[in-house]
Amino acid sequence: MKRRNFIQKGLGSLALGGTAFGMGNSMMAGDIFGKTATSPENMDLTDKELPKINLHGHLRWKHDIPARIKIWDEWNVQHFCCLCLNHDHPEVPDLGYFGNDDFLKIKDEYGDRILGFAAAKLTTKGVSSPDDVERFKEQGFVGLKFIVAGYPYDHEIFFPLYEKAQELKMPIVFHTGFLGGDPYKYVDVGRKLGIHVNNMRVNRLDKVARWFPDLQISAAHLGNQDRDEALALTQYYNNFHCDFSGSGGSKLWVRTILKSMLPAAQLETDMSNPLDNPALLWFEKLCFGTDNPEPDVWVPNSQYIMDTMEIPLETRKRFYYDNAARMIGL
Repeated sequence: MKRRNFIQKGLGSLALGGTAFGMGNSMMAGDIFGKTATSPENMDLTDKELPKINLHGHLRWKHDIPARIKIWDEWNVQHFCCLCLNHDHPEVPDLGYFGNDDFLKIKDEYGDRILGFAAAKLTTKGVSSPDDVERFKEQGFVGLKFIVAGYPYDHEIFFPLYEKAQELKMPIVFHTGFLGGDPYKYVDVGRKLGIHVNNMRVNRLDKVARWFPDLQISAAHLGNQDRDEALALTQYYNNFHCDFSGSGGSKLWVRTILKSMLPAAQLETDMSNPLDNPALLWFEKLCFGTDNPEPDVWVPNSQYIMDTMEIPLETRKRFYYDNAARMIGL
């Protein structure tokens, strides 16, 4: 079925400032849970019930892990990827984020549910070595996390890390776009470590994906300010994926994600045709992630985005579970 003005199809409240999101970050439960995955096979299945891997999550020292696991159970999150952060930057320990040593303390108890992604050192203070990557693998980490980079992601100083990660089949989740937090709080530290946003732009991953074709890559936050480039890269490289978490799952963030995906309102649009609705193809390479919030924020938000873009059930299964499972090797 063709639609001349896509905004009229269910998005009016989002685009025109209505109440689709209600209180807080996620959509109102009564609004979202009445919707179903677009599928003739099972129209009663909501996204909440689909099995999930959270490819982009964090733990903090203050967290009650058993309490969090209960929430994951409620939302059918079968595996949670704990992206560890490098404590070279003082904001990381100030905010209480898990580093590599913190994950190792809980691995024996929770390692069947929580999968560790080791933080690599990437600043002018020091860069991890291939031997470090090998050690991470031996310690039980399944992948790597790249963030607070003091060099561009496509700098040759990182190539030995990419080569070793490719060899060991360890995927890398890259932070892309602006860093969260107060940009002025640690100015001197940022200067000393060489950290700035241009080192972490999503187009820096073009060379990485091309030169290391067996390295599984996920760009966090859909490239943030470079969303169009991030979506384009998902179609150009088989080994390139993204998640679109960020900003606590805020209403503004979800609007911005949808804006990057919506067909032009002035054009006739057949939402079942990938030539008209390229989101049908983009979601085949996207992965579920929450960043800091729990899935009670990002499952409703993800379902709302996919309902709006009319993403079918089989593609939703890839988004929530299959893509991450292939990357990790489950």
